[in-house]
Amino acid sequence: MDPIKNFWIGIKAVVINNQGKALVLKLKDQQGNAFWDFAGGRIINDENVFDTLKREVMEELPEITEMNIKGPIFASRLEKDLTNGNGLFLVFFRVDVNIQTITQMTEHSDHKWVDFQEAINLCLEKNTYISPSYLGALIKSLSVNN
Repeated sequence: MDPIKNFWIGIKAVVINNQGKALVLKLKDQQGNAFWDFAGGRIINDENVFDTLKREVMEELPEITEMNIKGPIFASRLEKDLTNGNGLFLVFFRVDVNIQTITQMTEHSDHKWVDFQEAINLCLEKNTYISPSYLGALIKSLSVNN
């Protein structure tokens, strides 16, 4: 029998503005490759998932101070293990906000707002990838009615 794998649980916010577009954030993975990400992180101390989500969104995107959390809307194991050998299980939430522009980001190098078709086209980008888990959460969030 294979040894039991350790997993971390990540909480991610698919931020949707009042124009129905989703915010994707550019970050580098552990190998230095650019990928499209969402705000989020791990639960700390005695936080519940909603407090974690709010904290992470406000830390990474300081302009967002009010949000309406819907979900969870998608969950998936990240397709590849982390460099320490642990797996990562992600729980995605749709987070509705009343903001059109982002000028401050604390952890990401770039961003863009995407509609459904633009989300699909993220798969075609040559210099930045999106993992299947993230794409699934993005499509599901853009498909959910307000």
